[in-house]
Amino acid sequence: MESLINLDLLAKNYPDLKYNDIKREITGHIYVEYICYDEFIKGDFEIKIKIFNNELPIVWEISNKISKNYQHMYNDRSLCLATDLEQRLYMKSHTIVEWIKEYVEKYFVSYIYYKRYGIFPFGEHSHGEKGIYEFIKSYYGMDNLNDAKNIYEYACTKKYRGHLACPCGSGKRIRNCHGKLILKLLNSDEIGILRDNYRRMQNVGRNK
Repeated sequence: MESLINLDLLAKNYPDLKYNDIKREITGHIYVEYICYDEFIKGDFEIKIKIFNNELPIVWEISNKISKNYQHMYNDRSLCLATDLEQRLYMKSHTIVEWIKEYVEKYFVSYIYYKRYGIFPFGEHSHGEKGIYEFIKSYYGMDNLNDAKNIYEYACTKKYRGHLACPCGSGKRIRNCHGKLILKLLNSDEIGILRDNYRRMQNVGRNK
């Protein structure tokens, strides 16, 4: 994880954030300055980031500047940055410092902009499974949420069979419909992350 954090890069980009190797936490102040739709967004927040071996980091805003009723914050006041799937795909090829810039900084920019204008400048996904399918639809360029849900499930649970009916429900054979996309997913180096996320989704459903 030290190579993921890159202490020199952390100090260069966020001099007021410090990593504690014993607690495996990054703590301190983060300052955001961002031009968003020609609006200058500026703010500072005190945060704590908990680092794990095989799980996504968890972030808390500990200066209590985020409203308690803000919809993108969990009950324990950790921040809802994006879907887990989106972040896991991002972390596959990025460092913790890059993740902070992409997700933590933008979270605060989005919060400030939302409090000012009532809209989210970077858009937002729904919570729960719907938000995952919204991300998949956008990320892989699918036409609708039904395609995202059914093609994602097929890629995570089945092998390619071009003569079978396409999971999108069109009535066409896979090879004549979404075959190229399904093959792209199955042959992608992201398929392991996709399948792991799908298993997590099923476990959540069984544990309800």
